[in-house]
Amino acid sequence: MMARAAALLLALAGTAPAQSPAETPPISPAMDPPRLRLQNDTPRIVNDVFLPAAPSSRWGRDQLGARETLAAGGGRVFTLAAGHCLFDLRVVYAGGMTEQRRRLDLCGAPTITLPLAANRSTR
Repeated sequence: MMARAAALLLALAGTAPAQSPAETPPISPAMDPPRLRLQNDTPRIVNDVFLPAAPSSRWGRDQLGARETLAAGGGRVFTLAAGHCLFDLRVVYAGGMTEQRRRLDLCGAPTITLPLAANRSTR
């Protein structure tokens, strides 16, 4: 009875015995937030990148922020909203030209190469 009371007190206090690594459930990659590597293979600077979860009627905030750009030939990794795989992508180049794609599966294709018109993506 004394052991049962001690176990109950430990459980109520939130201090359960530590689990061994074999007992700890593995973390599923599907639970991790997806990441996108955006590669700029154009001669233009990218001023803005928008990546809302699809479907979206709004582009949301610029993922580069006010002070960052993506240089011609440069690349950058973006961490996206967890629990989603489909995203809309819109890029705005210096000078105002834009490209966009809707419903990109970024869990299956974590690298997108600009220009989007070439529709190239790699795993």
